[in-house]
Amino acid sequence: MPKRRRTVFVLSSQSVIRALVSYRLQLLGFAPVCAESEIDFNDKLGNCSPAIFLIDLDSTTYDGMQLIEKLSSDEATSQIPVLCMSAEGDLVSAERAFRAGAKDFLVVPFDPIVLEEKTVKLIELFKAQAQQKDRQSQAPLAMAQI
Repeated sequence: MPKRRRTVFVLSSQSVIRALVSYRLQLLGFAPVCAESEIDFNDKLGNCSPAIFLIDLDSTTYDGMQLIEKLSSDEATSQIPVLCMSAEGDLVSAERAFRAGAKDFLVVPFDPIVLEEKTVKLIELFKAQAQQKDRQSQAPLAMAQI
């Protein structure tokens, strides 16, 4: 369970998925921000600092793979993990998502406990990696002061 309310940015064109995921994330202590389209996503992204993106690949209103590639290559969002979800749980879909930049994959329908585990794991992993990078970048400064 997260100690402070971390923002999870959920993108799904399906209202049922958005509502279900948002409800579950709230129960877990997260602060979900939901978007239903890429335009809505871009509008809301400027007003929040997500700890993770949760992107539904099963949409006809946006290209989830293309969006993941964009997030992974943008300096402002490349250090935020992407967890994607899809009803197509085959290896080809998962491999495409990983190549695009996703860090994990949920098959819809999914167990809410798996949603929690994957979300927490990715947030903590990326937080630890960011802290390690900070320590490494500060090490030369500390050595120079000696």
